Parts: sequence; structure tokens; C-alpha cells
Amino acid sequence: MRGATLALATAFATAFATAFATAFAPVRAAEGLPGFAPGTGVDAAAAKRISRWALNTYAVPGMAIALVQDGRLVMVEGFGVRDLATGAPATGDTVFQLASVSKTFTAATVAALVDGKQLAWEQPMVELLPNFRLHDAYAGQWVNARDLLSHRAGFPAFFGDLFDQLGYEPSDVLRRIRYLKPATSFRDRPAYSNIGFFLAGELAAAAAGHDPHGHRHGPDR
Repeated sequence: MRGATLALATAFATAFATAFATAFAPVRAAEGLPGFAPGTGVDAAAAKRISRWALNTYAVPGMAIALVQDGRLVMVEGFGVRDLATGAPATGDTVFQLASVSKTFTAATVAALVDGKQLAWEQPMVELLPNFRLHDAYAGQWVNARDLLSHRAGFPAFFGDLFDQLGYEPSDVLRRIRYLKPATSFRDRPAYSNIGFFLAGELAAAAAGHDPHGHRHGPDR
């Protein structure tokens, strides 16, 4: 009985492993990604073929891509449609909701500014935005890019996700954040925070000398 149970368990494990490997096997070039082999690079023609293949394979209505090669913009093009009701095509200028994928751009921007000596990872935010305040005065005095990007500023998890849908302008959020009571002590533990990445974007704009809301950052802003 014991041997039969062991054999059954072994057979089940083998069947499960086989099914798992089959279901999650990597896509081969012949099965998708037409005209592309890993390590060969992607030119504009291949990017177009892959984009059209992706639309059909994943049933995506529309997409837009940009291809940069050697620091030069090679192509910007839309594929599919941006509106299923009207059939309006997606173009290189179509704006998509990227959700949290945009966090990679925010973090990369901050990192580029750090590399360019325009910002330091642990530089207090108030040095660039003197009017910035948090409910916890100590946190407001010392919070920096590292805190914001690692979700350790003390904000309640997922707080503020609907601010834009409620009609709040970014400048309103930046000013009103001082009234938000923290959920944890400053730098005590991480809590996923979109508002933290919004603030990181504001910090990056100030460090670069730009205002994403249409104004130039001055020394007193």
C-alpha cells in the first residue's frame, strides 16, 4: 500500500511537472515574435512585425511604441485602434494609461538626475520644494527620493489612488498632503504608495528646474 501510494505520488508529480513545463514553455521565434531571434537586436521592421503579432496574439486593441537606437529616435508608431467604438487608429501620439508601469519612468528619471549631480538620493525634499510639508514634521523635514521610491515615507498603503478622478490638481495634492496622517512611523516599514511616486515626480521636476504643471521652478518655489 505504501509503495502504491509512493508510486501514485511520483506519477502525479511527474504529470504535474510536465503539464506545468508545457503550459509555461517559452515562446519560440517560430511560434511568435516573427523574424526575431534573441541576441540579434530589433530594427524598425522587426519592431513592426512583433507589434502586429502581439496585437493578434494577446487580443490588444491598440498600442504605440518608440524605438531608440544609439541615442537616436528611430521610430514612433501606433498600431491597432485607440477607440473600439469609433475605430479611431492608435498613433505615435496616443496617450495610454500605463498604470504602475509609469513608476519605472519616474525611478529612471530620478536616477538620471542623481547621475547628473542635479539631485542626491538622500537630499531632503524641502531643499528643492521649501513649502513642502508632511503631517509628521520630522518626516517632512527629511523625506527624500530614496524614501519615496522605496515606499517607506509612512503613507497609508494605496492612499490617494483616485485623486485625479476626484478633480484634484497635482498642485492641490502637493499642498494638501500635509493633512494626511501617517499610517506608520517614518521609515518604519514599507507600504505601497502611489502618492509617494507622485511626490518623487514632483521632486524630480524641481531638481531639473521644471514644473510639470506649466510653470518654471524658481528658487523660492
